Amino acid sequence: MDSNQSAKIANEVAELLDFANAEEWKNLLWEWFKNTVSGSYDQLSKKEKRNIIRIYEKMDDFIQKASDQIVKSKKNSTNL
Repeated sequence: MDSNQSAKIANEVAELLDFANAEEWKNLLWEWFKNTVSGSYDQLSKKEKRNIIRIYEKMDDFIQKASDQIVKSKKNSTNL
């Protein structure tokens, strides 16, 4: 992975951390998991439900962009 690709992934991580710091992410993901597994999703407020959607969208976007960069990096290294 070249420095440009590393910088792009670092920017994506920074964007995630702009949304929430590491401790907040830990708590958000735990609450999301706990509410999903326990079946208490219906008891959440609209704001809490929107936050779960935003968390999913942020993580999905990050994973897709990071994956794209890794695939691109692998293709570039095999073409050398």
